[in-house]
Amino acid sequence: GHKTEALPALEKLLTETGSGAIHALWTMHGLQSLDKKNYRLALLSKDPALRRNAVRALPADQTGANLLFESAVINDRNLETRLAAFVALSRIPTTDALKQAISGLLLDPINQKDEWLLAALKAAAANHGVNGNTEMKPGPDLFANSNWKPVTYGGKAFFDTDDGPMH
Repeated sequence: GHKTEALPALEKLLTETGSGAIHALWTMHGLQSLDKKNYRLALLSKDPALRRNAVRALPADQTGANLLFESAVINDRNLETRLAAFVALSRIPTTDALKQAISGLLLDPINQKDEWLLAALKAAAANHGVNGNTEMKPGPDLFANSNWKPVTYGGKAFFDTDDGPMH
C-alpha cells in the first residue's frame, strides 16, 4: 500500500514556492494522491516552476483538460509554463471546445512570435484535426556539416571529430 502519513505535510508544501513544493507535487503524484483541490493549488501558484510541473502532472483525460483550462495556464505570463500547457493540449481528449481554443491560441501574436510555442500549438492542432495554418516546416539539418564519425572498439564508444576524439 501507499504510505499516506506524509500527505498533510505535502499538501502544506504545495502552498509554498520553490523546489520543496515541486517535490511535494511529484511525491503526491507518485502516491496517486493528487486530487482536484491539490492540482488547482499548484496550477494557481505564484511560482511558475510549480505551475509548469503541475501541468506536466495532469492526467491526460477530461479531468486534466478541465483543470488545464480552469487554471488559465494556456495564457500564462511565463512562457515556459505556457509551453508546457501547449504540450499538454496534445495529450488530452479531442473536443470541439478544445479545437476552438487551439484555433484561438494560434492567432495570439505572442504565440505566433515564439517558435517553440507555435510549434507546440501546431502539433496540438495537427493531433486534434484543427484546420488552419498548422503546417509544420522542417528546420535546418543541424548535422549536415558535422564531422562526427562513430568509432567503436572493445571499450566505451566515442566520437572522433576533426579536433580529435570526444569521450
